Amino acid sequence: MKLKPYLASEFSTTVLESRFQGIKERQQGFWGTIANEKVGWSYLVQLADAASLLVESVGMEESWKTAMDGVRWFSARGWQLDQAGEWLFLESPDMPGSLHRIRARLRRGYLRTFDRINRVFSNLLHDNWDDISSLSTSGEVVMASLNEGSPSTAVFYIDACRLDLGYRLAHLLNKGEPVKRASVQIARAPIPSITALGMPFALPLKRELLRVALSNDKNTFCVRAQGFSGDLALAQERRKWLEIHTGARKFLSIADVLDSDKLKNPGRSKAILIVHGDTFDIEGHEGQLKLEGAEEHLERYARAVRRLQSIGYKRIIIATDHGFFHWQPDADEVENKPSGELLWKSRRAIVGRDMMHPNAIKVPVMGSEMEAMVPRSVNAFRTYGGLGYFHGGATLQEMIVPVIIASWPAKAEKVEVVLKPLGHISSEAPRVEIQAASKQPAKLFADGNQLSRRVLVKVKELSTGRLIFRPKEPIAVEPGGAPVAISLHLVEPKPSVAFGTPLVVEVFDADNEEILDREEITLKVDIDEW
Repeated sequence: MKLKPYLASEFSTTVLESRFQGIKERQQGFWGTIANEKVGWSYLVQLADAASLLVESVGMEESWKTAMDGVRWFSARGWQLDQAGEWLFLESPDMPGSLHRIRARLRRGYLRTFDRINRVFSNLLHDNWDDISSLSTSGEVVMASLNEGSPSTAVFYIDACRLDLGYRLAHLLNKGEPVKRASVQIARAPIPSITALGMPFALPLKRELLRVALSNDKNTFCVRAQGFSGDLALAQERRKWLEIHTGARKFLSIADVLDSDKLKNPGRSKAILIVHGDTFDIEGHEGQLKLEGAEEHLERYARAVRRLQSIGYKRIIIATDHGFFHWQPDADEVENKPSGELLWKSRRAIVGRDMMHPNAIKVPVMGSEMEAMVPRSVNAFRTYGGLGYFHGGATLQEMIVPVIIASWPAKAEKVEVVLKPLGHISSEAPRVEIQAASKQPAKLFADGNQLSRRVLVKVKELSTGRLIFRPKEPIAVEPGGAPVAISLHLVEPKPSVAFGTPLVVEVFDADNEEILDREEITLKVDIDEW
């Protein structure tokens, strides 16, 4: 069952979009799921999904009357284009060669769409910048959430979290839950959309209380808050401000949360825990984010959130400083610098006074008397910086950012999980079944006080503890859900295990490695390392 005959000889985005359902059905069939040598229908499903989003967006921006129309589209649906764009540019060494040409065309279509939409958005900002003045900063959204009661709270500050990443992270937190736990609110990053400004404006206070100026050497910005003498552009000063104004007593990295055995239940303490993550920004500048995508990092952030939730933090707030986009400018997309008093320069924004430029738009620098000139859409100025990873300007992707708010009830408990009796393993690719085991009678509707549980199943040699089988990834078990079948795989390098060897199957909580159930069984097949 080959892919090529199924494709139209005259490929187009609309043809691929129109065949999406048929392609998806084939991907779910024998050749896409069961066959030993699977056909790459899953790749074609992703390409067709991207084509569907591109077709849907054709001419969509023509109806916009204000910049807020663009923001509303982007926050409701448009962010999905960025998710599709990330996948289109990932390295996929096992993608069938017959799909490379299709992907190349979709990449060009995505870039044209990305530029076209942001060009219209730029023009609307130029006509009326005040149209977006009603949008809260990240800090104002965080402040409003903190003012809604006082459950034990952890606030994550993630550097460079684009809106699509925020929605994807919220999806991971809601996955398998009986009720919705995490929601996304949108906020506006200050211009220039960079960390030195974005992080101060993500602190829980009103924007009017912040004043922005250039440093004495004009290489960066200084941000002062009313009643606080420190420079909030500096991480250590932001920590001091948070200690004074929020009662925060502990500051951790994502690695600290995942690796530390010293995390304690917050109990009735109202002290806020602050967690910092900068993977998206570091890997964006180094090029790895474009090559490998964000999925692994999102899973890591979600694991950190679940770890804190499991030890007693009932509210998690995740804020960011700015977004970003990936681009490789052509020569005609690089602009000359504006005239006037230029005080600070970057590829995506130049700050100064009395500046003029034939194409760039002029916007206020929040909290100051200065102004910024920003190239329209994806254009860049002729100034320092490598190419590829952009932030600082005023595209939807750079400026409209997520704040994720997740909460759990105070008396919530994870669902119990049990292993269905197995007896023996007689295959090198066995399957086991697990299911939820509630202490309470089954309910007609989901119980919000019960939590799903992410589990791992490991099969070990009983006498030595040597790992033999494991799944590819954790599985979510929902309260009251149907039994879940899990495919197990031999570890690498392939072990040698004799017929009749006693084994033990163990079910673990994937977040804290608590053993939930176990069964001693027998291997009924010879496993030869060769």
